[in-house]
Amino acid sequence: MIFKLKLTAIKEVKKYKPNSALVTFCKSNKGFEKLLKEKNLQVSRIQKDNFKNDKEAEIRIWQTGNPELVIIKKSDDSKKLHSDYFRNYIAGLIQSLEKLNLQNLFIQLPEFSAYKIELSDEAYFYQTFVEGVYLGNYNFNKFKKDKKKPITLNINLVTPETSKLNKAIKKGTSLIESVYFSRDLVNEPANVLTPQELANRVKRTFSNTKVKVKVFDEKELAKRKMNAILNVGKGSINKPKLIITHYKPSGKAKRKIVLVGKGLTYDTGGLSLKPTDSMLEMKADMAGSATVFGIVKAAEKINLPYEIIGIVPAVENAISGSSYRPGDVISTASGKTIEVKNTDAEGRIVLADALEYASKQKP
Repeated sequence: MIFKLKLTAIKEVKKYKPNSALVTFCKSNKGFEKLLKEKNLQVSRIQKDNFKNDKEAEIRIWQTGNPELVIIKKSDDSKKLHSDYFRNYIAGLIQSLEKLNLQNLFIQLPEFSAYKIELSDEAYFYQTFVEGVYLGNYNFNKFKKDKKKPITLNINLVTPETSKLNKAIKKGTSLIESVYFSRDLVNEPANVLTPQELANRVKRTFSNTKVKVKVFDEKELAKRKMNAILNVGKGSINKPKLIITHYKPSGKAKRKIVLVGKGLTYDTGGLSLKPTDSMLEMKADMAGSATVFGIVKAAEKINLPYEIIGIVPAVENAISGSSYRPGDVISTASGKTIEVKNTDAEGRIVLADALEYASKQKP
């Protein structure tokens, strides 16, 4: 975490605390002029002209007194307004504040009515601001020796709609735990997050929840004729697994959904070896699996009314004398065969067995 966050919904700002910043929004140059007048803000002619000529402008105004920093964001380009717009802006904003030594941030949320043509869901509108705060606050410093102790940042989200905002804070906070879980998995180095360790973390995460976890080892994979997974993984000392998570809601499920995610905890390319630069980020070749597990976790947290099965072939595509080869013909769980022309096509190969298993769940 960059900051230790305290998130609060308030109807209005009665008094600004020291070391404060205010973030506010306008949709037009007329709205910008109104803000300058209301808050008695002084800007140069060049600043004003640049802001007015840019549909997506942001201006930062430092002043004596409180708030010490006022940030005005203009958003009058309807072509760019989508469900991620405010989430992405707030996420970037939070990251930009790291070195400013602020203790209090007031975000004056825009009125939903000004954006309802582009953004149709009011509850989700407020939720995007909450999620933006948390997404911007994420970092991964597990392996760093010199870690800065995160300072507390009190964030006040200001809107008359505090009831709707408080619901958004509750839901957004629950969902972001799942996003952090997925991101942490992706950021772990491959020497730490092996197929077995991925399975272990999933088991720990879903212990004492409504999610059931099954893990197929080599013997079970062989029994089920999942030779695609076995062949890709046989070049590594870290043996392959198939990880299955199964969430059922408290009430009757509206639908049954199966998600399948690629779980290559590391991918060298196999005998069709990748160049070093292309291999550097291959610890993230399991991001599909992290997404699946994050979705299942989120579904359980908010009691989503759907039955969800998450299926992940967790494999390491490495090189040894037992690696599978270009030219090999592999029989899969479905009975169909694959002729391997490139061992760096490992993802679609392991997914063949996973998708066959998924189809048998009758989603």
